[in-house]
Amino acid sequence: MTVGIACVAMIASAATLKVPGDYATIQAAINASANGDTVLVAPGIYREIIDFGLRRISLVSTDGADATVIDADLDEDGVGNGRVMYIGGGQTSTTVVEGFTIRNGRFDGYGAGIGTNSTSPVIRRNKIVGNATLNPSGTLRHGGGIGLRGGSAVVQDNVISGNYAHNSGAGIYTENFAGVIENNVIVANDGYWGGGIGLWGGGTTQPVVRNNLIYGNVSHGDARGGGIMTVNAPGALLVNNTVAGNSSVSGGGIAVFTANGTIVRNCIVWGNTATTGPDVHGTANAQWFFNDLGSDNGGGLIGANGNISA
Repeated sequence: MTVGIACVAMIASAATLKVPGDYATIQAAINASANGDTVLVAPGIYREIIDFGLRRISLVSTDGADATVIDADLDEDGVGNGRVMYIGGGQTSTTVVEGFTIRNGRFDGYGAGIGTNSTSPVIRRNKIVGNATLNPSGTLRHGGGIGLRGGSAVVQDNVISGNYAHNSGAGIYTENFAGVIENNVIVANDGYWGGGIGLWGGGTTQPVVRNNLIYGNVSHGDARGGGIMTVNAPGALLVNNTVAGNSSVSGGGIAVFTANGTIVRNCIVWGNTATTGPDVHGTANAQWFFNDLGSDNGGGLIGANGNISA
């Protein structure tokens, strides 16, 4: 009976905080929330920089991403004033961000749109557009759209478009990440390494990238991996992705650096452009199974392990 009463009390304590009905700003509602609460946001443009602090909550819009915008251009001068959203307080999968356009982040760091640090939120059904990581300090900067350091976040069903990174992962950057990136459209992002996605490893993390459409992304400068780049990402699994129309100097579609156990399976990698390895580069550094490849850069993949070119 005591356990039952405790459970009822926990359920009853969860609250819904409405913006702007109860609070004028999203950050004010987050500050007033407790773990398990929902911050529910009505349509509008909210010029804010959001920090979850230690709170494990759901941040959800009522009408979806097209109607609900979080914009880091606070003074409307066309230049963002910081990272749009930061989730770095030990959050788990009970923390959800759903149904927003996240735009105009401009940050000297990683994750100008959304940045996480050793947390595992669910980020879904958002549009993450027009964010940029820059380097006035001269330090390499990653993850124009989303930057994920550690943790096991789930990033699903988002459109990630038109973001810029001074270094890696213009669309999405991961580091020591063990989560899932799935069912996203990642298009027209521009960075140095990994125009669409940059997976950087360390330790024994095993990120999963599946069922994504990754096209029209660019890596430039000392460019590698227009669509996807992995670097020392042990056990990374790339499965059922379409990687097309991306460009780079090396590995226009997918570039794999360092022999790291990456598995590429059931992917379509076609119509990408590069000086070296238009579709794939670093073929010996990964295991390739049942893919449809436009070319294999002389790596002997086509015709082996179920890989085709058709």
